[in-house]
Amino acid sequence: MTDSTPHFALPLLLASQADKHVTLNEALLKLDQLLHLTVLSSTIAIQPAAPIPNARYILPTNATGPVWSSLPRQSVAVWDGEAWSCLTPKLGWIAYIEDLAELHIFRNGNWLETVATLDCLASTPRVWNQQATFVGGAEPIRLKGTTANLGIAFQSQNTSRWYLYHGNSGATFNLNRYDSAGNYIGTPFSIAANGALQTEFCTVFHGGAAPEPANDSAFALGSPSRRFSSLFATTGAINTSDAREKVHFQAIGAPELDAARAILRAIGSFQWRESVKVKGRKKARRHIGVTAQSVRSALVSAGLAPEDWALFCKDLVSDSADTGKQTQTRYGLRLDQVILLAITGLLSDLDRVKEKLDRALASVE
Repeated sequence: MTDSTPHFALPLLLASQADKHVTLNEALLKLDQLLHLTVLSSTIAIQPAAPIPNARYILPTNATGPVWSSLPRQSVAVWDGEAWSCLTPKLGWIAYIEDLAELHIFRNGNWLETVATLDCLASTPRVWNQQATFVGGAEPIRLKGTTANLGIAFQSQNTSRWYLYHGNSGATFNLNRYDSAGNYIGTPFSIAANGALQTEFCTVFHGGAAPEPANDSAFALGSPSRRFSSLFATTGAINTSDAREKVHFQAIGAPELDAARAILRAIGSFQWRESVKVKGRKKARRHIGVTAQSVRSALVSAGLAPEDWALFCKDLVSDSADTGKQTQTRYGLRLDQVILLAITGLLSDLDRVKEKLDRALASVE
């Protein structure tokens, strides 16, 4: 039989032992030091000259002093008021470090941090508890607090931080992101008290009102690689056409009119390839329109550079959602501008026809 316990190394009473109270008191004192272990520091390296009674320290690797220099590193040094003793930690020991306000666990020969801060869990006003009743009869876990801002921090190996918190006296619910140095990066989303959802990059959804961009004329809806299939609306889009925001306005010239006539002649019907693939050629519906390639040919034939005109679009698209590599192109048109150009071409031809008729009528008279 051994003379101490296996985990805490508490001395055991022996059958033939004299002065058993000495051994018992030694065990009780050691147990008092170990239970709910709290140490003053794990970073102080110089042995204190006048420590307070029952002061406990986790010895760092650079610990020095008359006694500390001879004690094992990462062990717990205890001052009982007269002398220093040493507690050798084992796997799973937990200690609260006062000067860091952190809870550490002993593993693989080192004390490792388990919680970055205990403020929201250790303080009495902030506790995890169950709400008595909730919508649908559920009993969720909630985090209560007495400060204006209350939240949960997420951290991984000091590389990034996410902070989910209820701020501004409960008026907002935000997700903030910080870098490894603790610098604020951005707020991917925020929910206001009125139900508005604001994202960092694109839109704000107001409760009961229309969605709008976070910044004016700064973001697109969809992309050449990620398109919406259909848009259902009661009325059409309203495009800004304020003369005060336009410069170098000029009339449509002869080359543009030639391109307009070629575009009109290129209008036809077609089926979408994907629709034919899914529904079959007989069931896939036909559409009326013009291809971007034919519009490009019309512009080139008229001596115009397609890339100079916003009605013609040529964009790079990603080959897959995984790689994001842009190795293909996709052509598109701003049909409102194509239609306006075509109408201008028609009006020009009508004017020419009217002019010829007027001359013919004048000659008859």
